[in-house]
Amino acid sequence: MVASPDHTGNTLDDQANGTAVPFLESSIDRPRDISFVIDEMIAMSRDASDPLYRRVNRHAIGVTGHSFGGFTSLAMAAGYDGSGLPPIPDFPVFEPDPRVRAIAPIAPASGLLSDAELAGIGVPTLVVGGTLDVTTPIDPQSTRPFALVAGDLVRADLTGAGHFSFTNTCDVVDVLLATGVPLPIVIDLLGNAYEEGCAPELLPIDEATRLTTLYVVAFFRKVLAWEGEFGFFLTPKYADRNEPDVTVFDKKAPRPPKPGK
Repeated sequence: MVASPDHTGNTLDDQANGTAVPFLESSIDRPRDISFVIDEMIAMSRDASDPLYRRVNRHAIGVTGHSFGGFTSLAMAAGYDGSGLPPIPDFPVFEPDPRVRAIAPIAPASGLLSDAELAGIGVPTLVVGGTLDVTTPIDPQSTRPFALVAGDLVRADLTGAGHFSFTNTCDVVDVLLATGVPLPIVIDLLGNAYEEGCAPELLPIDEATRLTTLYVVAFFRKVLAWEGEFGFFLTPKYADRNEPDVTVFDKKAPRPPKPGK
């Protein structure tokens, strides 16, 4: 089951309509939005009159998101106190939401989080990125969490993917072209969303979508549904043998010694 909320004040419509809120305010709001959605989903699952009655497993909650949503995913497990930013008086601290059992940030804007916050993440984590991402480049936006996160972590780098290869930007391009808008104007309208998602030198968008789906779904099925066989897809060996456009790195959290050892 998937809940996909809009973040009020931080959507494309808000930007187009002039109702967008400042970036810092959105960074404060976003993790709280997700905790609110979790509250509501669990409440609906407890309501016998609701169509979602008994359909939400509150012990198997994962969060994924792209770019700013990648930051949001990380913040759900790391917490967010603004220490990765210049000093801000009375910053409203967000504590990690303990109901979140796994996260899958995609091309994350991880620079908003401090080293200590990233190092405090103890839940299984998957980080997906693109080697041609200019907006949130793999180094450091994926490599830094990979080095710091304390929990089990898998990193999947998609060769030739740009920042917007993980979105449906190319659907927007197709609609505009179909209505007669010339390509140069489309590129001007979308800016780097075209250059980092639909440019001909990038990994084809359908392939980027397939790979993103493969890794994120396999990850959540393994760690949230306890379907261990899906771990096969998350290994460097599988990528080396079957997915030439993917490089996988994995890191296991240190395990406590067995009693008596």
